[in-house]
Amino acid sequence: MSSKQRGEIAGDLYLNRGASDAAHRCDVNLQLGTFDLAAALADALCLGPGKNLVDIGCGSGQLLARMADRLSPGGYARGFDVAADAVESTRNLGLRAEVADAAEIPVEASFADALSCIFAIYYHDDLDAALSEFARVLKPGGRLAVAGPASDTNRELYEFHRRATGAEPSDADRMAWGYVEENVREAVERAGFDSVEVAVHTNRIEFSEPLSFLEYWKATSLFARTPGATYEAGLNQISNQTGPMIVTKRVSILTARRILED
Repeated sequence: MSSKQRGEIAGDLYLNRGASDAAHRCDVNLQLGTFDLAAALADALCLGPGKNLVDIGCGSGQLLARMADRLSPGGYARGFDVAADAVESTRNLGLRAEVADAAEIPVEASFADALSCIFAIYYHDDLDAALSEFARVLKPGGRLAVAGPASDTNRELYEFHRRATGAEPSDADRMAWGYVEENVREAVERAGFDSVEVAVHTNRIEFSEPLSFLEYWKATSLFARTPGATYEAGLNQISNQTGPMIVTKRVSILTARRILED
């Protein structure tokens, strides 16, 4: 997929439609999921009192708020996002946030002890420029964590979508699958990082009520980017549903260290 197409998809999902859908998905993943993504990221980034954290693509701030709890006393968390309403939501949580692009982060060089980019890196139209900017912002020895969907994620959700709409996963889904463990892993070392590792985690989400699953589906890029997808089509699919509905998310987390200066 071209850089232009990535930018167009990001603009449609987050600038035109707003950040509320992403916020809903994040809430569900954190509250109903079996995998504590925020804790895993905080551990991977070696967060602790007095550390400075930058979060790129902070969304509505839920993950940043959880990670920021590790920084007290004396630490500092700062979020950036291209969507103004996402930044406003992050600020409403009492966090500092600004509108900015990943390739032009408005902080001084070697500011951060840790930098995260969670479910956002594949929207950037220039991966090398973004990673080089991450390296500039991090202190030598600083920690990077980048997360995104693994290539085998959301199997049940995609099958439901096929039955409800007759459509395959959307362009937004396809461009994100495996991007972290493949594209980012390949690019990160030439941007000034070493000690690169990728781990894939399972986050099993159980919806006890079919309607709550339907609201989740409606908030996905899968639904938004499929012409003709309707809530009514989903209702027809769950009309005879008994028991919980499951979504098994597979999450890739890449960690790396900013190369130490000689």
